[in-house]
Amino acid sequence: MQSLGRRERLALDAASVLGCWAVAWWMGADLNWDLINYHLYAPDLQFRRSLDQDFLGASLQGYLQGLMYLPLYAMVRMEASALTVSLVLATLHSVNLMLLHRIADLALPVRVARRGWIVALAAALGGMSAIFWAEVGTSFADALVSLPLLAGMLRWLQAAADGRADRSPVREAAILGGWIGLAVGLKLTALMWVPLWALYAWVRAGSRAVWAAMAMGAAALTSWGCIAGLWAWRLWQHHGNPFFPLFNQWFHSPDAVEVSYRHDRFTPASAWDAVLLAWRMALPDTHTYSEAFAADVRPLMFLVSVVLGVGVAVAQRSGHWWHNAWRRPPVMVVVWCFVMWWVWALTGANGRYAMPLWLMLGPALAAAWVTLWRGKRWSVYGLGLFICVQCLSHLGGGVERWGPHPWTDAFAKVAVPAQWRDRPYLFLSLQNQSYAFLSWQVHPDSGFVNLMGQVPLWEGGPGWPRVQALLDRHEGHWMALSQMPSQTDARWEETRERVIAAQRERLRSFGLTVPRQAACQRLPLHPPVQAPVELNPSQPHVVRQEAHQEARSGGEVLACPVQPLVGQAADDQRVFRQALAASDQVLAQVMRQCPQLEVGVPAVTLHEPERFFRVQFVTDLKVVLLPASGKVRAFGRHGEVELPDRCTQGLDLGLARRAFAQWQQTATYREAVAEVFRR
Repeated sequence: MQSLGRRERLALDAASVLGCWAVAWWMGADLNWDLINYHLYAPDLQFRRSLDQDFLGASLQGYLQGLMYLPLYAMVRMEASALTVSLVLATLHSVNLMLLHRIADLALPVRVARRGWIVALAAALGGMSAIFWAEVGTSFADALVSLPLLAGMLRWLQAAADGRADRSPVREAAILGGWIGLAVGLKLTALMWVPLWALYAWVRAGSRAVWAAMAMGAAALTSWGCIAGLWAWRLWQHHGNPFFPLFNQWFHSPDAVEVSYRHDRFTPASAWDAVLLAWRMALPDTHTYSEAFAADVRPLMFLVSVVLGVGVAVAQRSGHWWHNAWRRPPVMVVVWCFVMWWVWALTGANGRYAMPLWLMLGPALAAAWVTLWRGKRWSVYGLGLFICVQCLSHLGGGVERWGPHPWTDAFAKVAVPAQWRDRPYLFLSLQNQSYAFLSWQVHPDSGFVNLMGQVPLWEGGPGWPRVQALLDRHEGHWMALSQMPSQTDARWEETRERVIAAQRERLRSFGLTVPRQAACQRLPLHPPVQAPVELNPSQPHVVRQEAHQEARSGGEVLACPVQPLVGQAADDQRVFRQALAASDQVLAQVMRQCPQLEVGVPAVTLHEPERFFRVQFVTDLKVVLLPASGKVRAFGRHGEVELPDRCTQGLDLGLARRAFAQWQQTATYREAVAEVFRR
């Protein structure tokens, strides 16, 4: 078959590197939420720290495979500049485009005019994925996880093109399995790509299908073990779950709840909604399939091209025209993208997890368009038009970083107090954001616990003995970490008091508090990182909203010393716990009576001023009880959820009201309310 020459390939390789450098520089630095949470903490935990130092230090993400973040971690430890870090990562990400133009060469029909132009346009169109642009040169690892998957695709197409897939199906299945296992070892989300490739290898092997399946499975398991085996063994030894805290409904570790951590915030409600998703992805909006702006018109172009292609093929051919078509590389690429679109859309629709699909849309569109126009020059014009439309979408504000910031000399660097480096502390984070990126900058024996993050902890709950052991080990040296919005100097003291008041209320559930006249540390982030919008304790009826624009505001880390409740506050804790338990019963009853609220996952009741609220794991749902008035409200990601009357009928509010009234009469409550509402 025709293919590009060596000189043409090298030119496209060089263009891939230069293009990724240009995109990384133009998009700017990215200090995203995940970087501050776990991108630096995960490799630090895996390669430098011991598992008994921390517990859920960066919530569940802290236990993900840290190998893929090792290049970033090494450069940050060497204090490389933000631009240097970004360009090195962009070079690694450019390998995707090098693989992509080779895939595009194989995906085209055997003989086609202007092959070089079409291959270059196909690779460029694949690389213009909004998600890929947003990740090039950043700490996100999806553009690294896609490398073994694209390498597997390249080998798959090469074997189909030269007949090796038919002559040696077992060997080719084993090679493909090795690439798949490597990707899954880096990140478990790569599992979604396994079924289709396994099915193809099974079908193509014919009478040797069983041997092919066994070879693929053995190779996948071996390569996975080489990448993730040691880390899985350490987690198994320490927590009794090799994927801790994931899949705990199978492994039953006492340190985690038994719940699926699948998050459905992007999942389409139906198959028709999945079709409309392609249209919504073309619009410059957030939370369609990504948290950031990532408009992408190519999925819509692709689905339309597939419909047109099938229609033309049916109209122009007769008989069994489709016989053995699935064995040809152009059809294989188009079918793979079409099927994986549905697999991705119906299993979560998180844009970052589908990086191979977004890249493969370039060759798939080229294969579909060249087939439709039978290799005429209109196929080149069509691909060029697609690229122009995608460029206009990007330049018009349809793509951005998750945490965009200008270039600086330092990257994710904070000037921590000297005493944090001189002796170990236990750092307790009280929000979804753990600030665990500090782990490599403090004393190596320090510990991190994310008390109220994506996996809330509570006294007596799963894993609490480990938290208690860490509290005992670091007794007298506990620090609470919270995000503090950037404020003018005139309002800084007022904001500081509000944040400290919120810290005290959140720590109360654990019998802890921030002492009066605490010497809190102010740690400006360099540069300010995006941070979630937190509850303003002076307005207890306001529920935290992850508003995209507000989340882009800068901030600081406020670190305050923590101590156990003592004196009258400790005596009043018994009354508080009674109010918490009574409110928990009411909120549990509400969720049982509301099918739209009860989703079959564990929930925990927490406390904030004047209210108790019940949150479910891995959902954005929060059910709030205001005991003084007896009102019950529910909130989701997009605001308040209207509750039918049956949800609040027959509630036994008497016990909750009496317990809360007793709590209101305590000196501790009056002091807390006076502090919260003083300003």
